[in-house]
Amino acid sequence: MTSNTGNTDLTTLSLTALFELYAEEYARLRELFPYQDHWRQIVAELGLETHDRILDACCGDGALTWALTKLGVPPPLVLGLDNSTAMLEHAAAEPYPSGRAMYLLSDLNAPPDEWAPAEFSAKAPSLNITKIALINGLYALRDPQQALAGLAQVVRPNTSLVLSTALPNPDMQAVLREHLEQVAAKGGDPAAEYNRLLGPEGVFKLIAAINQEIIRRGATSLHFLDEPTLRQMLDAAGWQVMRSQIVYAGQNVLITAKKR
Repeated sequence: MTSNTGNTDLTTLSLTALFELYAEEYARLRELFPYQDHWRQIVAELGLETHDRILDACCGDGALTWALTKLGVPPPLVLGLDNSTAMLEHAAAEPYPSGRAMYLLSDLNAPPDEWAPAEFSAKAPSLNITKIALINGLYALRDPQQALAGLAQVVRPNTSLVLSTALPNPDMQAVLREHLEQVAAKGGDPAAEYNRLLGPEGVFKLIAAINQEIIRRGATSLHFLDEPTLRQMLDAAGWQVMRSQIVYAGQNVLITAKKR
């Protein structure tokens, strides 16, 4: 299968280059009602207050701070980590209260003593992270269990982790179908919305093609994990699962856990 977009053959790009291109289009997802609903569920699970200090692992384009602002949540301190400079540039541009968010280029594929800022030392955690969000990033890490164990090493017991990740055989069409159903339920025109998104000049065509290419590679280089496997990984990494639910038009599992 070949994914051609303009003059770019997506199948020829490295995974890193593909995600850099993804960064330029990623905010388009925010236009979709299931994506907005997904973030409402994430924020509800986090239960954030202004005194919280949240580690936004694999923070991407700053969707967490976007969601907090959109939902009117009192702004906690956010430390975002990502290994994509393009994603971090978008994250840093998100409107968020001055001094309440900072972003670092950091690779969670490495052991925590290499990616974690010195302030995260378990002996003297001056940032005192109270919660971790790991949203739509675990599947792209080389060793998900190692990454989960690394996160557990840099926070205190009882720290909350809210994890959302794609299940096996993700289907972006299911998300689009649910979006169009919601458009119709809200009195809109689903045919016109489909044309806006995926018609000849559709604003969603590139991100849909990138998403399809990422899914195509999933069998060999990415980790789309089922819920039982995730529970086992979390347990082995030092996390106790508190609850889980299927979200995002049936494409993701949302898990809340605590550091043992």
